[in-house]
Amino acid sequence: MALIFVFIEAISLGCLTPHHFKMRHTSLRLLRVAPIPLVIVSALLAVYAPPLPAQPAVYLPGAANTAGLDGSQFRTRVFIFAYGASTPVIVNVSAATPRGLLTPASVVIPDDSLSYSSENILDDLFHYTGGAALSFTVDPSSGGLGLVVRAEVYTDGPFGEMSTPVPVLTSGDAVPPAYNPVFGQYNISLSIGMRSDSAHRMNVACSNFGPSAVSVDAYLYSTGGVLEWNHEFPLSPGQWSQTAVDSTGTPDGTGLPVFSNGVAHFYAYPAQGNVGPVFCYAVIVNNASNDGTVVPATTRGQPPIPIY
Repeated sequence: MALIFVFIEAISLGCLTPHHFKMRHTSLRLLRVAPIPLVIVSALLAVYAPPLPAQPAVYLPGAANTAGLDGSQFRTRVFIFAYGASTPVIVNVSAATPRGLLTPASVVIPDDSLSYSSENILDDLFHYTGGAALSFTVDPSSGGLGLVVRAEVYTDGPFGEMSTPVPVLTSGDAVPPAYNPVFGQYNISLSIGMRSDSAHRMNVACSNFGPSAVSVDAYLYSTGGVLEWNHEFPLSPGQWSQTAVDSTGTPDGTGLPVFSNGVAHFYAYPAQGNVGPVFCYAVIVNNASNDGTVVPATTRGQPPIPIY
């Protein structure tokens, strides 16, 4: 009885996952037939217990180290916390830019603080000026640890510091291919609450962290489904691209689009197969304060399926 308890308890704790069902079924049937020495059960658990999963990457869809309007300088402040660490943790950081991926950098997080921070991560790690998207992964040598990341793009204004929180995303937030032939399903990724007028400006951006080229079509619609602006993002591997919502993308090519409560639609067309992850967002900026709101694209499509 003790032998059976040990085996069942190991299963309930997750040592054996569903993809080992056949092995479990066979082993349990053997337990009903005859007693098995404990050493055999221990060997089974040692062979079939899966390793700790690799920590998935987390992404910042937008980061900046660049001059803005009226002499402002935008920088990106980042905080990283590695929970559960008992030894120093290595975090690998990649930056997608308009010209492709920069040479990857690494951050060593001491085990006594478990944390890292930077007031200008693009300059500190890459000595880079411009816009980018970032990915963070725990180095395999540091084991299956988790990361907590927080970020903001900030600048000094006439009334003090103005900042824009940047959402931290995972591959589950990526823009999937526009059409899924398996389910006959069209996927639309949306950013809602868009606004463009004399007091607010907008930028739209996409990044491609995948190994193959991707094209993303972006459309901005005002209330009632009126097309106000559109743009195509041809993205090579490791590329980030941002563009202003201005007269260039309007249907008649003249005048700044003016609307509120609009919706941005994003459609990704992989050049070959399922590639990614691809991220898109819109940012609404107050012209007076330089305060901004980042609105990442959210996928509409059922059933939810793993694309990447």
